[in-house]
Amino acid sequence: MQTKKYLLITIIIFITLTSCKTTDTITHSITEQEKTILKISKSEIIDYRILQSKQALENAYNNLKRAKSNPSKNKKYSASVLGLFEYTKHLKDKKVIKQSTIKKIERLNPKEETLFILKSITQPTNQAIKTLEQGLKTCPQSKLIRDKLQELYFKKEEYSKALILQNYLAINSFTEKQFREYKKLSLLSKKLAKGDKANIDKKLISQNSMTVKKCIELIETESNLLPLAKKSSTLKIFTTLKEEKGIYDQNLSLYSPMLRKDAAYLLVHLISKLEGDDLILIQAKNYYELNHNGKSPIKDIKVEDYYFSAVIYLIENNYIQLVNGTNFYPNKEIKPENFIYILKEINKVFY
Repeated sequence: MQTKKYLLITIIIFITLTSCKTTDTITHSITEQEKTILKISKSEIIDYRILQSKQALENAYNNLKRAKSNPSKNKKYSASVLGLFEYTKHLKDKKVIKQSTIKKIERLNPKEETLFILKSITQPTNQAIKTLEQGLKTCPQSKLIRDKLQELYFKKEEYSKALILQNYLAINSFTEKQFREYKKLSLLSKKLAKGDKANIDKKLISQNSMTVKKCIELIETESNLLPLAKKSSTLKIFTTLKEEKGIYDQNLSLYSPMLRKDAAYLLVHLISKLEGDDLILIQAKNYYELNHNGKSPIKDIKVEDYYFSAVIYLIENNYIQLVNGTNFYPNKEIKPENFIYILKEINKVFY
């Protein structure tokens, strides 16, 4: 009888332990209510970053504080709540981010977007930028990471990189010089622009050199300027563009550096085809010859240059700005971030 009693106790203990282990290994799905809490909290933080609304930040803080006091069985949700709560505390009171908190979030979810933000806050600027760039690759849709990374690009005076991440800007945190540079690049009116493609962000921090081939590939993937060429090879598109003088300099090859003058001419050539108006490529030239005695308003290009009308068209339509307000630097190689930005602006018109 005693043996049966011990056997029964052993079986009960075994069942209890097995049951506990099974419960621990169950993956608990995030509930709709939890999704809503995260969505609202992130939205409130973004509102604070854009509009400097202290009420929005306070709302986020209170929502997350309540969420934190109600433990969830979903680890990813718990990581998000803890990360967002610590971030709002930092924004609210400049609280120091503890390494123990960062490690706790990392254990819960090593891919949590706020993990990269909190790490960056504790790091020197250069290291913080690398952390956020890695975060953007891990979470390409994260508005919070883009916002923080953009802020650091501005601090480093890397304005072109910052402006490509133009989803949201914490305008009030800019210095006077940063704000002036931002305005000069004609993006002040677009400070709340939304909908940038995530893959542009990946190209943003990439190769520094731009060849003709890379430009054609970017035009294909990031714009609607080549609507009938989506299934053609880059070589075939290049050959066609040379034949129709879209690439004016016949000495260029696919692997030639793309100079600013040739990039401008190519883009306006493609626009003229979409518009069905070939006069765009000579309009400014004719106007300045008739009305200004052939004198160019731009210091380093002449009215008779083949790309003159193209450059004037891009300037007048706010697709580009002159460097220092006076020079175009036609023979300099165009930078990837500048080319992508122009494409994005053109795409807002020719969508």
